[in-house]
Amino acid sequence: MTVSTSTAPNADDEQDRKFEARYGKLLVSRGIATFPSLLLRWQEALGLEDRHVVFIVAIFSFYIEAGNWPSVSVDAMSKWRGVSSESIDKMIGELEARGYLVRPGRDARHGNSYFYDLSGLLEALRVVAKVEEQDREERVRSGVRREEALRTLNAVDRTNRDPDSDAIVNDEVEDPTGSD
Repeated sequence: MTVSTSTAPNADDEQDRKFEARYGKLLVSRGIATFPSLLLRWQEALGLEDRHVVFIVAIFSFYIEAGNWPSVSVDAMSKWRGVSSESIDKMIGELEARGYLVRPGRDARHGNSYFYDLSGLLEALRVVAKVEEQDREERVRSGVRREEALRTLNAVDRTNRDPDSDAIVNDEVEDPTGSD
């Protein structure tokens, strides 16, 4: 039997070490949930209450492979959260009505629980991600325009003043943004 060892860590090992550094080995061994942080920043705009976000995070905590949506027992979620199964069912219905959640079938391997597909929510998050990206790009462009305007003003200040009187010789300044 050949055993291969490598001194170079792979990306998964590196990520695991980062989680361990932040949370400790014991917590990491019990699972770390990941979810898009946009869910928190855009919660209100998405029409989500805190209880919806907790439910969604619970589903994401089991989502480990793209396209393979998890199945989670409503009874298990109600026990974890300390709420009734009816309350969980109501939240599922609300998320379905918003188009964020679909139950494409049941999982016979795990007590006939529903699969929970959050593709609709992920699509909504992609939309808000584009909005954030456009906002960031606009801030960058605004900063560039501001810097260009300051450079132009500094150049005007140096070149258009009469060195003997501090008076501006020509007060026409070209707009650095190119707009009239």
